[in-house]
Formats: sequence, structure tokens, C-alpha cells
Amino acid sequence: MTIFFRINWLLPVILACTGLSATELDVIYEWKYVDYVWQSTDQKQDAIEQGVYNHSRILMFDQQPLPDGRRMVTTPKFYNNPATLSTISDATGDGGPLLAPYPDWSWHNKSSGDCSGITSVNRAVIDDCGRIWIVDSGTIGNELICPAKILAFSSTTDELLESFEFSSDLLRGPWNNDTGILEIQVVECSANACDDYWVYIGDVSSYGMVIFNGEKAWRLNDEIFLPSEAGSQFSIAGENFTMGIGPSGFLLTLDGFLKEKYLMFKALSSFKTYAASLEDMHNTQYSGSNVTYYVSNWTASSHEVGKVFTKYGGIVITGFTDETELVCWNLQNPLDNGYVGVLEQSETTLQYISSVKPIIEDGSDIETVWVLTNRFQKYVLGTMNFDEINFRMITADVAALVKDTVCEPEDHEVLDSILDINFLYLKTVSV
Repeated sequence: MTIFFRINWLLPVILACTGLSATELDVIYEWKYVDYVWQSTDQKQDAIEQGVYNHSRILMFDQQPLPDGRRMVTTPKFYNNPATLSTISDATGDGGPLLAPYPDWSWHNKSSGDCSGITSVNRAVIDDCGRIWIVDSGTIGNELICPAKILAFSSTTDELLESFEFSSDLLRGPWNNDTGILEIQVVECSANACDDYWVYIGDVSSYGMVIFNGEKAWRLNDEIFLPSEAGSQFSIAGENFTMGIGPSGFLLTLDGFLKEKYLMFKALSSFKTYAASLEDMHNTQYSGSNVTYYVSNWTASSHEVGKVFTKYGGIVITGFTDETELVCWNLQNPLDNGYVGVLEQSETTLQYISSVKPIIEDGSDIETVWVLTNRFQKYVLGTMNFDEINFRMITADVAALVKDTVCEPEDHEVLDSILDINFLYLKTVSV
């Protein structure tokens, strides 16, 4: 079956398997469907009667573990639903653990035309300064209901720290006439000050990148943000669909590997990874500046949605949707087949890995990785069975997960350039 699916969001390799570490992954949470910690039974009943709450239309898409032990999840409004940003509560319903709207219900149960709350969130990111960043796309389905905006909350007090509304010109690119759907990707913080930062955002439906530096926001458009025809064909656990999604899965390279730091990115519906130096990315705020793009000399064998660099050893952990695998690559090695390792494969628990996030919790020195799977292909095709487990949150100790694999860290030199890890010069453009 082929469908064309434009909804809020989203996001490489013929594998070099050095031994699976299946025993290292633990399933912590499971859901058949999404339900909430309601303020009252009347509130829930009203939401059902008004068509706001229908568990068959709600998809868990992203998760973000917080340092204090809470687990945040997003449920983008592909259709209307009661709350788009929540934490996992201690209460359990028939569908699984109940979600508590974040920061609280007052941000979500707004009347029509009231844009003071949160409309729809695809992803959430915590930065090195303990701030929770989201981009509210302002959309329900494909319709822009409220202005898109960026918000930052304190992960300790849940206080709103930052708010910025995007102008309408930042939501459109030259490739189509659609209003874009913005999705936060990564946040870069200066080593010297928390008020010196850059937020990198993908426009996944109108195909561009938006950068926010705390004072202003600007947009980059280029063909490298476009989905490819081959990359728009998805096949997951025997089910097929077509979906053209733009830039997602951004990565910031870590200190101690390359002399210069880079932003890596790709369209979800493509198999090539691109990169540009952070210095070039910062300078794109100035008209007439140049940015040099690089492209990996390697083509992925699968789509990847959730992906992240761990602080432990500079390891990328990502999910391959087509193979239902969790895989890894270490920044100290070239990006090619011989240095990509399979950590786990399962058509049962790893159908569509939509989110991968690391965390070092308060009082701990152990980094763990958290993975959310959501059987997205079944949601798209309308084949999801809500009597079965459809969403899982899985975790592992990073060091134990990659031990004895090709991704296990080793002593390494600091390399001169991204060219030394199997990237090629692509082009230099003026912005």
C-alpha cells in the first residue's frame, strides 16, 4: 500500500555486526494506548464527547528523560488530542502508565483561538544547562491553528524560562506552498555561559532548517534538506507506505574527536548524511556569509528516526526502521560499513524506533540510553491493534550496551577535519 502522509515532524547502513547485546536492553514501560491523569471523570467524558480524546488517534512520538528521574513524552497532534507534552505518572490505566500533562493541564485545555498554551509538540530536548526545549508547531493535523513558537522550561522548577514566536516567513520554503511544521532537533550551549546558545530546528514538511540564537531566528533553504524518491519508500515489519519527511535526526559532534565541531543532519526520507561546521552555522545569521556543506561518502541501508551522541565515548546510537534494529557508530571511526554495529534486532520490541535519548541522572555517574518505539507504520496504515502492546520505553547502560562491539571506545587521536571520517566536500553556498 502506498500513502502520502504529511503530519507533524520527524527522521544509516549495511551493517557490520560484531555480536548482538540483546540482554542489555530492559523494557521499562509498555502501553497499548495513551490515556491521561484527568482532573475529573467529567473532564475525560467531555473530551470523548467533543472528539478531543480518542486513544486510537494518539501516537507517542518522542521521549526525554529528565535528570530528576521523570520521563517526558510527546504526543503530536496529528489529530486533536488532550495534551501534546506530558510526563509519565505513577498511576496506571487499562492502556498502560497514565500521562500527566506538562507543565500542567492549564497549558493544554485552551479554548479555540486561545494560543497562550501549547498546541502541538513533536520533540523535546534537554540541554547541558538543564533547560527543556520544545518547538510548538502550532498545528493540528496539517492546519496552522496558532503561531509556531519555541519554549524553554526549567527541568527543576518547571518554570517557563524562554519564549519566542516565529514569524510566518520562517515556515515556508521554495519547494512547496505548504506552511511548514517545525521540529526541535538539538541545542548547542556555549561552554562558558548558558545564555549563549543556538537551537537547531528542522522544517520537516517544507524542507528547511531554522536556527534560533536567543535573540533572533533565521532560515536556511537548500536541496540537501529535501527527501529523496527512494528514501520516501518505507517498509517496516512487512507493511509499506510512502512518506516524504525533511530534515531530522541532527547531531552535534563532541569535543575531543575533531579539531572543529560540526552539525550533522539529514532528511528522514533519505539515506545520505550531511554536515557543516558550527562556526559556519553561527555565521549564517549574517546576510552574504558562506556555509560549506559536506556529505558522507556512504549511503545508509535504512531510515533512521531517533538518533543521538552519547557523552560516553562519542557513540551515535540510532534505530534502523527497515531492519527493526538498534545500531551504533563511534565518532572516532570513519562512517562506513565496517564501523557500524548492531546492538539489538527485534520485530517485536523495535518496530519503529522513534526516539533515542541519553541521560546521566542526578547523583549518578552512569549514562543510560532510553529508547521509545511506537509501531508508527501501523498508525499510518490504520492497522494498529489496541489490545496489543504498541508503545515501549526501553533502557540500557551505555557502556554495557556497546561493550565488545565495534563501537566500544578506544584511545584515539583528534582528527583535523570531518574529511578524515569519510565525509566529502559537497559545496560552498552564500546565504
